[in-house]
Amino acid sequence: MAHEPITGGRFDIPATNPIFVKMVQSFALSSRLQLPPGNFFSDPGPKAEALFVGHILHDLNVEEKKMLIAKAYDALPPSSALVTSEW
Repeated sequence: MAHEPITGGRFDIPATNPIFVKMVQSFALSSRLQLPPGNFFSDPGPKAEALFVGHILHDLNVEEKKMLIAKAYDALPPSSALVTSEW
């Protein structure tokens, strides 16, 4: 498998977990991806070497965007990355 040592996960509200689990299973990645539910408004950001924030910021006001980016900054070690994707 390409890039075998790479692992990852997702951090999202519990209601989206079944969708993600199904997708992960369809690609046979269950052993490499963590699936803990979370709430980025109330929980600390997940610790990682890189965080990908996808299709979230467009729904937030400026203060919420700043809060989310600050949580990502606090969760990331030096020389890491925050990647965002929006429509």
